[in-house]
Amino acid sequence: MTYALQDGDYHSSSTNDSIESYLTPMKTDRWIHALDFAGRIHPQLRVSQLKFLFIVDANPDRSLSELSELMGVTLPAISRAIDVFGTKKNNRARDLSIGFIETSPSRYDDRIKTVKMTSKGKHFLNSFTGIFNDGLQT
Repeated sequence: MTYALQDGDYHSSSTNDSIESYLTPMKTDRWIHALDFAGRIHPQLRVSQLKFLFIVDANPDRSLSELSELMGVTLPAISRAIDVFGTKKNNRARDLSIGFIETSPSRYDDRIKTVKMTSKGKHFLNSFTGIFNDGLQT
C-alpha cells in the first residue's frame, strides 16, 4: 500500500512494487544525507514529525482539528507537535520550541487556532527536500 498526495489530499493505492525498487542506492544515500541534516536541526526528529511539517506547509492556516484529521492522529498529538515546532513562548528557559511553525487565531472564530509555517520552517523543508531531490548538502 502506498500513499500519494493528489489534489491536496492523500490517497492510498495498492502496488506490487517492492520497497527495494524505491530504495535504489542513490535514493538511499540521499535519504541518509537528508535525515542527517534534519538530525542536526532536531536530534530526535521522527518521521511523524516530518510528516506534520510537510502537511502544515501544504495546508497553511488549517485548524488543529483539520490537521488532526489530515494526519489521522489525535488533537493531543497535534498539540505536542506544535509545542515542539512552534515559536518560543514567554521566554521560558526550558522551552525547546524550534520556531518552524506559528499559530494564530482564526479569522472567523477567535476560539480556533490556525497553524502555518514560518520562514525558518520553510527554509528547513526546502533544504531537506533539496538534499533529497538534488543530492545537495546544505
